Amino acid sequence: MTFEILLDQPDFERITLPFVKNLERLGVTAHLRTVDTAQYQHRLEDFDFDMTVKVWAESLSPGNEQRDDWTSEAARTPGSQNLAGIRDPVVDRLVDLVVAAPDRSSLVARSRALDRVLLWGFYVIPIGTSRPSAWPIGTSSGGRGSRRSTRSASPTRGGSTRRGKPRCSVGGGRAEVSRPRPSPARMLAYVARRLLFMIPTLFGIMVINFAIIQAAPGGPVEQMIARIKGTAVEATARFGGSAGGETGGSARPRGARVPTS
Repeated sequence: MTFEILLDQPDFERITLPFVKNLERLGVTAHLRTVDTAQYQHRLEDFDFDMTVKVWAESLSPGNEQRDDWTSEAARTPGSQNLAGIRDPVVDRLVDLVVAAPDRSSLVARSRALDRVLLWGFYVIPIGTSRPSAWPIGTSSGGRGSRRSTRSASPTRGGSTRRGKPRCSVGGGRAEVSRPRPSPARMLAYVARRLLFMIPTLFGIMVINFAIIQAAPGGPVEQMIARIKGTAVEATARFGGSAGGETGGSARPRGARVPTS
C-alpha cells in the first residue's frame, strides 16, 4: 500500500516523518510532498490528495458550519471543508438535528451523538494544537476517505488562541485549546518595562540629533553671530564671485583697450 501526504509548509515534516517510519514497519509506504500555498489550496479544493493536515476550528455551540464539514453534499462540492469525503446518511441526519436543536440540552446531546458517529468512522488521526512545536512526536492528521486513525484525549472546553487554531480530529471532542489570560502582575511588569525602555530610547535620539547638528558646517548659533558682526556670506554669493575676491577674475581694468598690430 502506497499513498502521499500533502503538506504546505516544512514545519509539518517534523511530525509526519516519524509517522511515515512507523508505517514502514507495517509495510505501508507513505511519501511526503510539500508544495507551495497556491498549489496546496487548489489540490484541497479539488480533493486531489491522499492525506493532509486539516484544521477544524469549532466552538462550544456548533451550528450551520457542520454542513460544510461532514455532510454528503459537502463531499461532492469542490472547495468544501469535508476533506475526509464523509458520505453517511446517518451523519447527514445528525447534522440536521444539531442545526435544528431547540435548546441547549438538545444541542449538547445531538452534538455528542454526531461526535460518536464520526469517531466510529476513523477518518482522521488527531493532533492537539496547530503549533508544530507542541505536537507529540509520531502523530499526524487525517486523509480523504481513509480509515487510518487513532484515538486520543482532547480538551472538553476552550476558546480561540492567538498562536493558531487547534488541529482537532473529527471525533476527538472538536474543542479548541484554551490559553490562560495573563495575570495583572505580568501586565504591569510588561508596561513598566516598556516605560523604562523609553528613557534610553529618547536619550539616544537626543544624542544622535546633537551629533548631526554639530557635524554640519555652520550651526545656527555661528550663523547668528556672523550676521550680528556683518561677516555672514551666503553660499550663493561665495560661489557666484561677489564675496570679495573669493573667485578669480580678469586683472584688466574696465574700459582698457587691447593693442592690435
